[in-house]
Amino acid sequence: DGEDDYSYWYVLTYLPDLQWCRVAPLEQRGVFAKPAPCGHVADGRPRWMLVPEEIGGEVDVGAGRCHIMEAIEMVKTRANADTEEWDIVGRAPPGWVEAQCAKAAKPKKAKPPKPSSKPVAPLDPLAAAAPVIEQLIRMKNGDIFAEPVDWEALGLPDYPTVVPRPMDLGTVLKRLKSGAYASVADLAADVELIWSNAMAYNQDGSFVYKAAVTLRAAASKKFAPLLA
Repeated sequence: DGEDDYSYWYVLTYLPDLQWCRVAPLEQRGVFAKPAPCGHVADGRPRWMLVPEEIGGEVDVGAGRCHIMEAIEMVKTRANADTEEWDIVGRAPPGWVEAQCAKAAKPKKAKPPKPSSKPVAPLDPLAAAAPVIEQLIRMKNGDIFAEPVDWEALGLPDYPTVVPRPMDLGTVLKRLKSGAYASVADLAADVELIWSNAMAYNQDGSFVYKAAVTLRAAASKKFAPLLA
């Protein structure tokens, strides 16, 4: 359960005799802005890190279901895997075992760039918000909040009264792509409305209520860098 919520997984344990793996999910947290200490350059590429255990959890799978990816460890913190940062290059070629980042040549100092008359466009936080919404939809139970609540089909006649302003992740994504949001704060307010609606209509402790609490925490953590 939850194995399809993430694109990449980190192998915590591998037992070759049993062809069994214990894996934990990885999530994208921004992009790299400087080379690794070993010299590997990944500027502008996605930064992959372990999903917090309370959100992603660990999964046991057969080794036959795993495909080895070529990845470079950009920040080595063996004592704490939660803070390791990875550049996932792509599917590993035959015979590939482990990236030899430590043996990479030390990069030459780059010459200062010549002044340019062309303005440099700043990073648009709203453009970075779309992948966050898509990640929330792919997370465990995220599909519950991916579309508007069909209260008529579900036989919930009091829903419009309790929830006067319905909202869902699919609608937020459509509004984002159509340019309806002036800022990430406006978008985040609509996302927060999704969880507050679910918690207002569903009983505390119910399946939907618990799912809203979990995804609310995940959304808050994912949007924090974009709201800073």
